[in-house]
Formats: sequence, structure tokens, C-alpha cells
Amino acid sequence: MVLEPSRLVATLCETKINKNWGLGGPGMGLRDNWFSVRWSGRHSFAAASYAFSVSHDNGARLFIDDVMVLDRWGTGGTITVNRNLTEGVHPVRLEYLEDAGSASVSLAWVPTTAVPAAAPTASPSATPSPTLAPTPTPSPTPAATPTPTPIATPTSCTRTVSGFTATAIATARDSAGVGGVVCFAAGTYSGNVTASVASQTWRLDAAATLNGAIAISAAGVKIIGGTIVRPTSDRWSASVDVRANDATVQSVAFRGGGVGVGVYGKDRTAILSNSFSGLSGSAISIWSEGVGADDTRIENNSIVQAITYRVSPITSRGNESSIHSGVQNARTVIRGNTIDQGPGDVGWFGIELKQSRGTLIEGNTISGGHVLVSLPESDAVTIRSNTFDLRGSPTWGIEVANAHDVIVERNTFIDSGTTAGGHAVSLNSGSLRTTARYNTARDLRTFFDVSGDWHTVTDNCFSSVGYEYEYRSSGGPNITFSRNGACS
Repeated sequence: MVLEPSRLVATLCETKINKNWGLGGPGMGLRDNWFSVRWSGRHSFAAASYAFSVSHDNGARLFIDDVMVLDRWGTGGTITVNRNLTEGVHPVRLEYLEDAGSASVSLAWVPTTAVPAAAPTASPSATPSPTLAPTPTPSPTPAATPTPTPIATPTSCTRTVSGFTATAIATARDSAGVGGVVCFAAGTYSGNVTASVASQTWRLDAAATLNGAIAISAAGVKIIGGTIVRPTSDRWSASVDVRANDATVQSVAFRGGGVGVGVYGKDRTAILSNSFSGLSGSAISIWSEGVGADDTRIENNSIVQAITYRVSPITSRGNESSIHSGVQNARTVIRGNTIDQGPGDVGWFGIELKQSRGTLIEGNTISGGHVLVSLPESDAVTIRSNTFDLRGSPTWGIEVANAHDVIVERNTFIDSGTTAGGHAVSLNSGSLRTTARYNTARDLRTFFDVSGDWHTVTDNCFSSVGYEYEYRSSGGPNITFSRNGACS
């Protein structure tokens, strides 16, 4: 059931909940912002404990047996709740709210205890039975600290690798089959390998180490756990090379190597809760390959740079044009990561997005390098609830470079004083329609460097900030500064 806050628009029957509308909405005459959706259905469950995972931008409420078990109506993010269910039919209801910016929501569940083979799959499959949703009164304030994103993984091994060579891994892979689980015991495995069987999970023991690269060539593959150790001689060589859709790389420790995870023209990659250190190239690099790499999720990773030279830890490049068209890496979500670029030229741009429309950057902590976020030709990007630490070498927090319709809201910018030279938001190359609102700036030189036109800078809180704005003469006549001032 799809609603605007004051009216019912449509009623539909759907077999699963996995929506990513980007900057749009469900259609059917509905506006792109400020709408709500309710899904309700009755589903058969085996007796077990279940993990229900909801990813949402913006708000969501989940009800099981008509009891609210998740209430995040004013907060985007991903969260899992556990629920013990008896055997039989249970009503499940999900309510969703979109306020502004990107719109997405999904619901999945998996049993976390052993159940009979007839247990439900990880996503709703019964036809929902729609019911009228109440009119919500939401608060659109986003959360400052997003929650980790879980990925459901099987609990048993289809095959365990017998031996520590690439040949032994390939043998286990092939015999595990589609959807199988390949387990890696503790030890050191040598050689480059290919994950070429669809929907497999490769689960590595915490004490398992791979000394070679993994190429993912089949859809739906998950690589989970363990450590990958590789030489740093080639900064462009990826330790995990993603060449298929719907790949997941989770809870892996990357030590050394060039690029950590490279995504090449493939969609819906999830890069979750990994750690990266000692690399000579970017931790995560997304390339369009002329077709676009869309809906990538980069969440809850830790990145520490120490031996790089002018390297951006997270990069995305849709195309190399300076005009606002062409292939994009669309709707990337970069959430909850900690990025330490290292001092000065060890880093470069903490998050560098070129032609990557509709990206959400939320709840990250970024320091080091020269610039913390750079957006060349990346339109409709939302940057919110991040901490930008300009103490030390960074000069710019956010560089809006020939990018239009960027929203900067509820972030914290910190430097070491008004003479330190830090600029929170810097526009150049004729950017248009930037909105900067509800941010907090402390101990820095300038909050907003002006270029372009039709910007709105309002309701920002300053504590020891030298200039509200600079270079005003470089901007057009249609720029609004209002209600910016000292923090209360």
C-alpha cells in the first residue's frame, strides 16, 4: 500500500520487499519525497529463533504478531532484530517513510537456530494482504551513528577445503555446487582463486589467511571472514576483484596489497565490516567499465592508510567527462565507515566520487589527507551525520566540484583553530543548488566557500569560526545565508 501523508495512492500485491527507488519514488502519480508504504502479510514459520533485517532510507517500523519490534521512524540505516516464533502462521507488517533524498527499503529474515527443511527463505514469499496504513507524523532527523549491516550466512559447511592450495580450493568450490558453503579452516592458503559458482558462501576461519587474490565471477557470491595478505608492488591490483552482480565481502582483514576490493561494472556489491591496512592503493575502488556499477553498499569498514602516496581510500568513477551526463555509478551508500588517510600526501581525498549520482554518505568519521570528501560532477549527493576531522593536514572538508543539487546536513566539522586554514564546505567550478543546513562547525577558518549559484546555507551552528563564508563575489546573485550563528 503506497500513501502520501494525507491520502492513499495505490494498493499492490508483492512477493518480496527489496526496493531502491534512488532519488525517485514508486511512481503511480506519487511525489518523490514525503510518502509512506505499508507491507503486510501472513507467513508460515517453523519453530525457531529468527533474525529480521531491515535496511531503510529513511524511516521504518516492523511489527510481528502485531507487536512493534523495531521503531526507527525518524532514522535511516540497517538493523537486525531477533524474534522467537512458534510453528505456524504469523502476521508480519513493515511500514516505511521517505522524507527526502534517496529512497530504499528491504526486509529479509533467516532462522538463527536449526529448523526443519521447510523453514522460510530469507525474504518474504507469501502474497501480502494489504491493510490501510495510519497517517504517520514523522521526524526526518537522520541518525548520527548508523547500525551495522548484517548479511545472513549459512551455519553449516557443504564442503571444507582439504589442503592449502588453489587447487584444493577449486575442488571444494566445484563439489559444493550452487548455493553451497565452502569452509576454510585455520591455516595459510596460497595461490589466486576464482569464485565461479553462483550464490556460494566462502566462510573463512578467523585464523585462515589467503596469500592470493579472489576473483568473483559468479553472481551472489559471499566472501566472509579471514585475512588476505598480498604484496604491495602493484597499487592497481585488487585483492578481491568483483566481476559479477550481488557480491558480498564481509568481515575480511585486508593486509597489504594494492586495491582491497575492486568493483568493475557490476551492481549491488556489499562491502561490509572489513578492515584495510598497509595497502598501496585504494581500499575500495568502483569502476563503471562503461556500463555503471550501481547500488554499491560500503558500510562499517575501517580504513587506515600508512604507505600510500596521494591515494583516495574510497573511489568511484562513472566516467571521466566534465559534463553532467554519461554513465554513472549510481546510488552508492557509504555509511558508518572510519577512514584515516594518514598525514598529508599519504592520503588525498578520503571519499572521491566522480560521476556518481545519488550517493549517500552518512555516519562516517574521516580524517587525514588533503580533502575529506570530493564530488567532481557527482550530482544529487546527500552528505549527512558525518564527522569531518580537519585537524592536521586537511584543508577542505567537502569539495563540491562542478556538482549540482548536493545536500550537506547535520555533519560536524572540527579543526584546531581559526588560523589553521580549514574550510568546511568549498564550492568550485560553478556548482549549483547546494544546500548546507543543520551542521556544526568548530575551530575552523571558514564554513562555506562560494562559487556558482542558487545555494542555501541555513541553520548552521558555529563555535569559534572565523568566517561564515568567503569568496562571495565568485557566486551568483541567488544565494541565501540565513539563521547561521553561534551554537546555543
